[in-house]
Amino acid sequence: MTIFRTAIILLLFTSCGDRIEREKLIGRYVWNDGRIDTLELRADGTYEYWTFKPGRKLANSGKWKLNSTLNEVEFEKENFPFLRNHVPEGSWFSRPRSKDNEVHLMYATDSDIYLKQIKGE
Repeated sequence: MTIFRTAIILLLFTSCGDRIEREKLIGRYVWNDGRIDTLELRADGTYEYWTFKPGRKLANSGKWKLNSTLNEVEFEKENFPFLRNHVPEGSWFSRPRSKDNEVHLMYATDSDIYLKQIKGE
């Protein structure tokens, strides 16, 4: 029974992936796939997201929070319409990761598409 418990605990720790502290998430992010949209996470729990449509810049802001137990960031549902894959309602969730000393907010893990934090911004 002890071996089984140890195996379960090890499995849980390895499945959790990167654990990133809330303070490390604060900052500005850009896409790794060439999009020019920008996301800024602020220490007060608010965000601003800028997207660009032909001839105009659209700004969007709201609240975000880190669920450290699930290792995911939630962007409030009413104000984050850009990344929900055309779903009319619901929050957008992203799993943060740290790779090569960069913080990433994952969008599509199978395609390795993410927002990467810009240092010094």
